[in-house]
Amino acid sequence: MQTKDFVYKYPPGWSWCLLSGFDSYTIPGAQRSFWNSSQAAILVALQKEINQGWKPITEVGPAAIKIRTYKSMRYDFFGWIVIFLVIIASMGIALIFLPFLGNQYAEPVECRITLQQD
Repeated sequence: MQTKDFVYKYPPGWSWCLLSGFDSYTIPGAQRSFWNSSQAAILVALQKEINQGWKPITEVGPAAIKIRTYKSMRYDFFGWIVIFLVIIASMGIALIFLPFLGNQYAEPVECRITLQQD
């Protein structure tokens, strides 16, 4: 028996979703959202492998999508207050709040499914 990986690569910046903050996704929720947006293209490409005798042995669905997470700093009103406090205080105590100013995002990188052929 042979095995190989079917890999569907997402182009950089294809889509993203919010993982922290108001109206955010969980990681499985983000994977499900990316799957819903791209499953038609993935299944067409996967069908070509199936037509050549390959069978999926790992899940074909949202769990197969690998994501990249990143944090983005966004200075809203609260952020500017913290920056002002940092300048005024001249002590590093206000820097404790800086990590709370950013939002965490998820972006799909690839969909990887292991295939097997007899």
